[in-house]
Amino acid sequence: MSLKQKLALTGLSALLAGAGCYGSQTLEETVKPNIQYQEPAKEKPVYNLKKGDSVPDLTLKSIDGKDIYLSELSKRRVILDFWSLGCGPCQELTPHLKEMYEATDRDKLEIILVATRDKKEDVIARFKDKPVPFNVVSDEDREIAKMYGVTALPTLIFLEDGKVGNSVMGFGPMHVKFLENYVKHLNK
Repeated sequence: MSLKQKLALTGLSALLAGAGCYGSQTLEETVKPNIQYQEPAKEKPVYNLKKGDSVPDLTLKSIDGKDIYLSELSKRRVILDFWSLGCGPCQELTPHLKEMYEATDRDKLEIILVATRDKKEDVIARFKDKPVPFNVVSDEDREIAKMYGVTALPTLIFLEDGKVGNSVMGFGPMHVKFLENYVKHLNK
């Protein structure tokens, strides 16, 4: 008998020997999946919001402990700036947003910097030395970023009239021009 035939017989013997290890169970009972019932979540978060979707009524907590109610900002334009400490383009974008914010009437625009992936303590330390005039929120667990479908940093999400508006990913000269035009439009 060849080695190949011996291995085949050994495998078949093991298979037949193992067939009896289910005791008195039928084949149906053996292959029945083990499913455990789980109570449905009370409130499932909405993910991957898209242009035109209503902004969920979220309460965000700024790094200085202030509650920010998105529902109270529905009369203003809101820019969510998804940002990270280790992101070079994010760091370049912040001074432009600061300039834009300071050049616009407070009743017309709110900017919320959403620090994504960074530890809250690190974000607090960063803005202690270099404060910005707008709110900063920690999103260490990326829940807010997931909700808005953010996949790259920086990403700006524009909220208008309680709805998700345009989004802009990345940062470069064309983004600066876009922000300048946005400010002109708001200041009309």
